[in-house]
Amino acid sequence: MPKKTAVIHATNVSEGWADIFNLVMAAPGAKAGPIVLELEAQNGVAVETPIIRQLVDEELKKHDKFSIDTTSFLIFPWKLWNMLGQPDLTRFTDIYLKKVFPALKRRGPMHNSHGTYFQRMIQFSGFSETAGVRKEKEVNQLQRILEIWGKAEQKGRHPRHSALQATIFDPAKDHHGAALCVFPCLQQVSFNYHDNFLTINAYYPTQYLFDRGYGNYLGLCQLGQFMAKQMGLTFSGLVCFIGSCHLGGAGITKQTLTPLKSRIEDYHKKTCSGALQIPAEVRGT
Repeated sequence: MPKKTAVIHATNVSEGWADIFNLVMAAPGAKAGPIVLELEAQNGVAVETPIIRQLVDEELKKHDKFSIDTTSFLIFPWKLWNMLGQPDLTRFTDIYLKKVFPALKRRGPMHNSHGTYFQRMIQFSGFSETAGVRKEKEVNQLQRILEIWGKAEQKGRHPRHSALQATIFDPAKDHHGAALCVFPCLQQVSFNYHDNFLTINAYYPTQYLFDRGYGNYLGLCQLGQFMAKQMGLTFSGLVCFIGSCHLGGAGITKQTLTPLKSRIEDYHKKTCSGALQIPAEVRGT
């Protein structure tokens, strides 16, 4: 039988990541799971602790890993969306597929040749079947979710919860026997409404916590904030299930990340003792 699932609750992206980091650092083989992370939004916004984020970003740069911003961008291009004046999904999809995604493929063919998480959510390819006739079809899954939501709202009801989900993993492309696969680690997301609030749920069979974890959680929260805005709801948080949580990829060990763990612990000691003023929470960037 698997070990008991660890449930971690936090009201801050940085602290939620740090709690899982401590758990995995203490685990045999630098691997733990299953883990459920519950991140609670504050007034509809995912918040962070700037100093912890800075420490993680500095360590990521030292090991030649993607920055937190880069990883979160691949799930939802939050900064770009805001820079463009927060367009609706139709316009944003057009910009992303015509300009952004082609540029990402050119700049990082090793990482983006099979797509990005956001690209698969807005341009998933598959087959539809009508009267025995199969036809290839591209689906903007996020747009379809918004259409289903809007039509139900017009009729004064809510859609079934199972309709509000988007898949990333594509068996036709991703079911292979490679020993290592850099994409996709995220299998699917779904959106759960309750009263006037929206929660985003995510499932990772495997996750590299140091390499991608912080950016994953932030990007998912930003996607949740975006979808909540489109649906006229308030974002309430993220629930993320991680089947097997690894400390990191090749070259990332407990020993290499012990200095980062110590710096985060020192920060917490100073804030608890009052020697350092706790920074104001800031909006996800």
